[in-house]
Amino acid sequence: MNGSLVLDEVKDLWKDQVVDEFAKGSYCSELYEEVYQAKVSLCNRLGVQEDSDIETVISNLLLIGKHLSMKMFDYGMEEERKQEKKHI
Repeated sequence: MNGSLVLDEVKDLWKDQVVDEFAKGSYCSELYEEVYQAKVSLCNRLGVQEDSDIETVISNLLLIGKHLSMKMFDYGMEEERKQEKKHI
């Protein structure tokens, strides 16, 4: 969902159902654009091009989102495997 999933590792059944939520024009894409603009504004106020603290905040929040997304995906796949075993 965050654009980092390797769809080759996903069952064909699920490939079309996994949508990149950061695709252009999406809700997450718009939110990320607001974050980027806020970063630019903060850097302008600080009189710098880049600020390592701001970059750390943004990067770590994105990593948290990726980690949680992958955990949710893993839990969903595990539940699917359990359901498949029940029907065998």
